[in-house]
Amino acid sequence: MSLFEALYAGKRTVIRPFCGDHPANVLHFDREQLGGYLDMDRKENVFEPLLWVIQSNVDRHKQLAQIHAQHAVVRGADLGEEALFTSKDGYLQHRRDIAKRLNFLKAYDYDFDSMLNK
Repeated sequence: MSLFEALYAGKRTVIRPFCGDHPANVLHFDREQLGGYLDMDRKENVFEPLLWVIQSNVDRHKQLAQIHAQHAVVRGADLGEEALFTSKDGYLQHRRDIAKRLNFLKAYDYDFDSMLNK
């Protein structure tokens, strides 16, 4: 939630991952150029050349986060009502992932021909 709060406020983020979902969040923020990974062994500032790119991306994502947050309460109420009225035996059938009904290779789109030709 801290990363969402940083985006909501439009703040650049430097992340030092140490457990849980932190490494995945670092990869996402680095790929989207919203922030970066703090490497304690490096002494130089590796973010200085990218600051304007990072800030423009953060500003864009800030707008998205604020738009989504405006509708969060109504969306939560709608999802609660959907769960109440459409669940069958504790499952929301229309929200189940189609991959659950497919075999592993088809669900994850494995292509053996392209794997063999590498």
